[in-house]
Amino acid sequence: MRKYFKSFRGGLKSIVIVAILLPMIVSSLILGVMLDKQLRAIFENRLEAGLKTFSLILTYRQQDLVRGLERIASDNTLQMTLELDIVSQMQKYLKSQISVLRFSSLCVYDIDNNRIASVGEQRAIHSHPKIWDNVISLVTSGEESFFVYSVPIVKDKKPLGYAVGTMSLTNIGFRELLQEKLVNSFIIWINGRPVVSDLGHDIMQNIGKVPAAGKVTNIKAGSYKYKSMVQEDDVGGKKLAYAVLLPLDQLKQNFQLMIATVVGVIAAIFGVIMFFMRRFIKELIRPVTELTSAASAIETGSKDIPDLDYEREDEFGLLNRTFTTMLMSINKFVTKLEQTQEKLIKYQGNLELMVEEKTSALNKSLASTEQSRDKIDGI
Repeated sequence: MRKYFKSFRGGLKSIVIVAILLPMIVSSLILGVMLDKQLRAIFENRLEAGLKTFSLILTYRQQDLVRGLERIASDNTLQMTLELDIVSQMQKYLKSQISVLRFSSLCVYDIDNNRIASVGEQRAIHSHPKIWDNVISLVTSGEESFFVYSVPIVKDKKPLGYAVGTMSLTNIGFRELLQEKLVNSFIIWINGRPVVSDLGHDIMQNIGKVPAAGKVTNIKAGSYKYKSMVQEDDVGGKKLAYAVLLPLDQLKQNFQLMIATVVGVIAAIFGVIMFFMRRFIKELIRPVTELTSAASAIETGSKDIPDLDYEREDEFGLLNRTFTTMLMSINKFVTKLEQTQEKLIKYQGNLELMVEEKTSALNKSLASTEQSRDKIDGI
């Protein structure tokens, strides 16, 4: 493995992979940070949108209460029955109006604050204040909470009494309205006490103090965790706080899905890049492989000129042509050396033959001399 990475092919692949992976990792980290910020902004926008919807629902509910009571107080039928003290007819009139206006209760009081007629929830009726000043107030009776509003009944500038109406913040109808209009979960506090939520009574009671208004905060209720945003209003001297909530498990799932999608896309891009890069590297290394094969062939003693691409117009083409020229020069030099070697061998053979001849002649001469000397010694 180490030998492979030390080779040109391995080194080039390592450089290419690092050159691709490093920017992708850095860009992935940057993208992750940007996605996290974007996701937080999405959550915040979603909470803000839910809070605005919540605020509009409460505002419209108060406006419906005010407009409905003002219409009733100016109705001739109510004024006439109150002036003539026809209680039975007044009771029928209130029953017909409470279903149309979707009030929790309707009451009529005389000028001395004595209740004359009433319809609707008795708990709401008994919680009515004794003094009215055209201001919406919040009234809590047991587990129920109501918006309460009253208007004077005046005929020909003569005060006849008061019309009082309530709208519940805690009954099933209002909870269903919130569940229909709001995408997120919700909770309402009155003076710091939770009064209504779609999370269930146990979870609602486990939520601690009211979070800071206008900020994205984490709320924990037992094993449940939420991101929330709270808005506070003052209603008739009481603090009305309401919040929308997003479960953190859902947010984590969305974030994990987004991260998995990004990682999958990056992996797919990397795979495609590496596929084409492998082909590119193979094509890039091919002339080097050809030159290596040619050098290996020369090393084994082959004098054949290797089949190289001389038509290339890049550096490898120049290298191929230079390599071929060098190989031709080497072959010429080797041929001259071989020719010279042959001449030397032939010269050596002639020289050895000449030496042998001279040696033979010298031996014959010495032998003749010895014979002559022997004859002289015999005389």
